[in-house]
Amino acid sequence: MLELSEGRHDLSRRLTLEALPLFSFREFSLLGALPACLQSPLPSVITAIVEKVVQKDMLTAGKLSQEDILNIRSALLFMARAGVEGISYSSLSGNLGITKYKAQQYVSFMQSASLIKIILPYGANVLPEPKILFAPSLRATLSQGSDQDRLTGAIREEFFIHHLTGAGFTVNYLKSIRGKKLPDYVVFHQEKKIIFEIGGAGKGSSQFKGIAEREKHILTQPGSSKGIPLILTGFLW
Repeated sequence: MLELSEGRHDLSRRLTLEALPLFSFREFSLLGALPACLQSPLPSVITAIVEKVVQKDMLTAGKLSQEDILNIRSALLFMARAGVEGISYSSLSGNLGITKYKAQQYVSFMQSASLIKIILPYGANVLPEPKILFAPSLRATLSQGSDQDRLTGAIREEFFIHHLTGAGFTVNYLKSIRGKKLPDYVVFHQEKKIIFEIGGAGKGSSQFKGIAEREKHILTQPGSSKGIPLILTGFLW
C-alpha cells in the first residue's frame, strides 16, 4: 500500500487506486474482523499486521531510519493507551522527544498505511489540529495491559467514524474556540448538517444546548432508551 501510494504520480496513467477498508460490521458479523481471522485469532493477526507495516513497509517505502521506526512503534503504543482527547502533534512530540514536524511526518505515514484515520475540526477560527483515531480493532490490541474501560469511549468513536466514512459521508469533529463542550461530530449529507453525540447508556442531550441544527442524534450502547444504538451505524454499508 505504501509503495503504491508513494509511486502513484509516476504511475498516474497506468494505475487506479481503490480503497479497500476493513470489514463493515455487516461483513464482520458474517466473516470476522479480517479475512485472516478465519485461520488465526484476532489479536495475533493484528499484531502481525502492525509489525509488518512498521518494521518492513515503512522502513523501505517510507525511506525511514531505524530510529524513526522505533519512534513510530512508541507513538502507536502511546496513542492506543492515551485515548482520543490526549493525542495531538504536541503531545506526541513531548512524549517521544521529537520535533513537532517529525510527529506530523509519522502521523502522515501511519495514515497512509491505514493504521490510523485523521478527522479534521469543523468551525470558523479554530486551530486545524486533527483528531487521531485508530482503525477498528487496533486500539484494543495495542493497548493490552492498560485500563480498557477508560478507552471504551475512543473505541465507540472509532466504530462510528469507520462506518460513516466507509459509507461515503464527510465527517468532522466539533471544536469550540473557548473550550466550550460541544457534541462530538458533524456529518454532511445532502447539503444538511447532522450533529452526533456518542456515549454510554447515561449520555444525555445537555451538549446540544445552543446547537441550531435541527437534526441532532445521540448514539449509545444498546440498552439505553435515550438514543439510537451505535451498532446500527455498522449497517450503513
